[in-house]
Amino acid sequence: MNDVEYNKQKARVLALEKKWGTCLGMHWWKITHVWKRNTCEGEKGYGRTVVALALVDWEYRIATITWFLEVVEGRPDTDLEDDFVHECCHVLVNE
Repeated sequence: MNDVEYNKQKARVLALEKKWGTCLGMHWWKITHVWKRNTCEGEKGYGRTVVALALVDWEYRIATITWFLEVVEGRPDTDLEDDFVHECCHVLVNE
């Protein structure tokens, strides 16, 4: 993945943050996005490719979402939007 494509995929995710962040109440959280160019294979032998992983420190409202941009690149916009909301739900319910 070259730098142009990397930045394009990052922008897709950040646009979703702008669209959904306030609606989902994410403005109360300190969320760091980490951007990986490669893929991450699913854990526990599920055999699926992971779009993102959320690590949450719930009691302090701090979260890190790692995005695997090679996978993001292959996702249609509607699926990526579902993925974004899905990761935010992990943040919100991970007590």
